Amino acid sequence: MRVHLPFIIAGLSACVLGESVPACGAKPVVTDVDLVVEAASAAVEKGVGNLDTLSDSLAWQPPLLVVAQEKHDANWIVEHLLLEQMLSRGTPVVLDSTSGSPYASRLSYRIVDLSVRGSSGLMGGTGSRECRITTALRLSSEADGAVLWQNESSAHRNDRVSKTHLDALRNEEYGFSDTNVEKRSWGKIAEPAIVSGVLGSLVYFFFSNR
Repeated sequence: MRVHLPFIIAGLSACVLGESVPACGAKPVVTDVDLVVEAASAAVEKGVGNLDTLSDSLAWQPPLLVVAQEKHDANWIVEHLLLEQMLSRGTPVVLDSTSGSPYASRLSYRIVDLSVRGSSGLMGGTGSRECRITTALRLSSEADGAVLWQNESSAHRNDRVSKTHLDALRNEEYGFSDTNVEKRSWGKIAEPAIVSGVLGSLVYFFFSNR
């Protein structure tokens, strides 16, 4: 039985917030990790879609070994999404090169860039979040190591959530998804105005007393 990653995370996030899992049709709770999964899913789907259009001309052979090009804390997300994409196409997939299972081609992936940002404005009760990700995929022949295809694809997702939920939607275990919310206050706006006012007054008194 296949279990989709977003549903697992949605269930965990509901527990974190002390809420029940949303009923069918209700808007699910979206954690910071969920936001990364949504953006990564769009990037991976775009990249694999490009491979689909060239599949006949590339003439690559399954089974397919899916492997990371380099370490990244969010590799497990991209690997799971690639696995789903390839299995949905009926492609046999191998995840461990040491398992002894035969494979003819290698699909390697890399997270080129991943950023998550948040902003909590002065007005209103919501804050904004945005995730941007770029993934690189490379298809090569296992027989001679020849690169058959490579592609980079980017995607982003953004939303608005209640300010009271911003901290609860974070997960310190997954530092790559930390929104690093920029919290603005009236003090940050008022301070430059006060400094400018004081300097302006000093300049005025200086010239008026000459």
